[in-house]
Amino acid sequence: MVQIALDSPTDHRQVERFCQEILPQVSRTFALSIRFLPGNLGRSVLCGYLLARIADTIEDDPVVTTATKIRLLDQFLACFDDSTCADAFPQAVGGLEGEKSHLF
Repeated sequence: MVQIALDSPTDHRQVERFCQEILPQVSRTFALSIRFLPGNLGRSVLCGYLLARIADTIEDDPVVTTATKIRLLDQFLACFDDSTCADAFPQAVGGLEGEKSHLF
């Protein structure tokens, strides 16, 4: 996973901006607290929180079966090791009933 991040041509400032912009859509209360954390700690908590929200949204979906939730959570886990899985993940979770901002 670390090597994928190091090899990625992604502009990390753009990714951080996206995370900061989507956070208030995911959690208004927690968003206020995270903004006060300094430097790398704030970025780490922000990233970790958003990742946890993705898993939580899958788990909380009231419609999909347990087997589907397990499959989606396994796909989510694979995203950390394989960028092609990460690219395909938004389509895999597109049918969930949860907040779309919690999934992307």
